[in-house]
Amino acid sequence: SLVGGLLFVVDSYWPSSLSFQLIIFIVLSVLLLGFLRRQYVEQRTAGEQQNFVQEYSIQLFGEKFVVKGFIDTGNECTELFSNDPVHFLHNQLLNDPKYVALKEALHEWEEQESFDQVTFNQYGLTNIRFVGVKNMFGETKLSLAFKGGVIQDSIEHPCYFVFVSSAQNLPKNVSLLLHISMLTYSK
Repeated sequence: SLVGGLLFVVDSYWPSSLSFQLIIFIVLSVLLLGFLRRQYVEQRTAGEQQNFVQEYSIQLFGEKFVVKGFIDTGNECTELFSNDPVHFLHNQLLNDPKYVALKEALHEWEEQESFDQVTFNQYGLTNIRFVGVKNMFGETKLSLAFKGGVIQDSIEHPCYFVFVSSAQNLPKNVSLLLHISMLTYSK
């Protein structure tokens, strides 16, 4: 209807030769099809990205947690010695009273890079690694990563979790940013 309306307006002001009208119709049709194709691709891409958001079961500190996660195709961070993937977990998981000391120690680590060995020892020093995390600006920061696992289809995939304190760093309102390798395990 839009193309028909434009043709009516064009017909009123331009010569009425059939070939000229055909050329105008083809140009307008190509423009409209290009616009519709772009809208379709944008909508399809958004839908595919939404498919990466799902509930994940994780094993951490000897407990099982269920969190909403997103597979981040830009996350290629791995632990240096084991080459296990590193996932980023929002520290809201530590709001449970039994993790208050750990949450405070992690906050102190972020502020001053002060390692409270007594607090972290409760979670097994052999299960903690120092991991260099590079942000999108190319800056590398030393972070603490905790050994755990992501459970999918009754199989635990070993990994490390780095706690992040700001929800704004995690897209799509999720609590877990997963390593790109999880694409091979997702349904």
